[in-house]
Amino acid sequence: MEVPSQFSKKSFLWLSVLFEAVFSIIFLILYSPFGSPFWFGFNNLSQGTWTVVFFLLAYGYLFLSRTLMYYAQKRFSLRLTSIVFVIWFLVDILSVSFIYMAQTNIIGQRPSYLTLSEELIRTYGYVGLVRFIPFLLTFERALALDYRDLSRKKAEEILATEASIIEGQMVNLYDHAGSLKVTAAQKDIYYLESQDNYVCLHYMVEGKMTEYLLRCSTSEVEGSFTNTSIVRCHRSYLVNLNHIKLLRHERGRATIVLSSGNADVEIPVSKSYYSSIVDLIMPDKVVNK
Repeated sequence: MEVPSQFSKKSFLWLSVLFEAVFSIIFLILYSPFGSPFWFGFNNLSQGTWTVVFFLLAYGYLFLSRTLMYYAQKRFSLRLTSIVFVIWFLVDILSVSFIYMAQTNIIGQRPSYLTLSEELIRTYGYVGLVRFIPFLLTFERALALDYRDLSRKKAEEILATEASIIEGQMVNLYDHAGSLKVTAAQKDIYYLESQDNYVCLHYMVEGKMTEYLLRCSTSEVEGSFTNTSIVRCHRSYLVNLNHIKLLRHERGRATIVLSSGNADVEIPVSKSYYSSIVDLIMPDKVVNK
C-alpha cells in the first residue's frame, strides 16, 4: 500500500519538517521543567547555543532527507509504499540520534553511567517520541488533503459528464493517471487502436482526419464510451458503429470497413465480438463470402 500522494509533493515534505521543528521546540520547552534527562535547553547562553546548533544540524538533515525522498520519487520512480516510508522514517530517527550523541561527546555531556548502547537506545526512544507525534498529525493532514483532492476530482468528473450530455454526446478521454486529455464529439470519433502502452485515437477535426496518442490501455479508455455508438470489435480496436461502411466476412476472417475521410480503413473483428457487432448494425452492411 502506498502512502498519501501528498508525500510526493516537495512543498508538503518541506512544510512537514518545519512543523516537526516547531513542535519539538515547544515540546522541549514544556518538557524541561519536568526533568529532561538530556543536556539541551535554554537555561543559559552556552546551553542555548548548543541546543540551537543541534536543531540546525538535526532538522537540516531532515530537510535534506525529505528532499532526497522527493527526487527519489520523481527522478528514480521510487514507489513510496508504507514499508519504504516506515523504514525511511526509522532511519531518520537513527541518524538524528547519532547527531545528538556525537554532539554530546563533543561538549563532554555524555552520562558516565550509561554504556554506548544504552545511550543509543535512550536517545533513539526520545527522538522517536518527539518525532512520532507530529508525524501522526502530518500523516492525518496528508490523508485529509488526498480525500479533498479525490472529492474534487469526482465532482469535476460529474460536472464534465453533465456538460457532455448538455453539449450533445461529447466524450471525455483520460490517460492512465486520470488526467483529462481529449474532449471530442462522438460523431467525430472513427476508431481507436491499441499501440503498446498507448491508444491511438482517430477522429475528425475540421474535416481532416487527426490522430492523438493517449497513454492508457484500451480497457481503461473503453469505459468512456459507455452508452455510445463506439464499441470494441477486437482486443486492440474500438470502432464507431455510425461510420461502418460494411462488415465483410470471408474465409473465416471478419473485417470492418470504415468510411474514413477520403479513404476506407479496414479494422479486424475478433470471433468473440463478431455476433455482437452484427446485431448492432444494419443487415445490408453485412457481406458474407
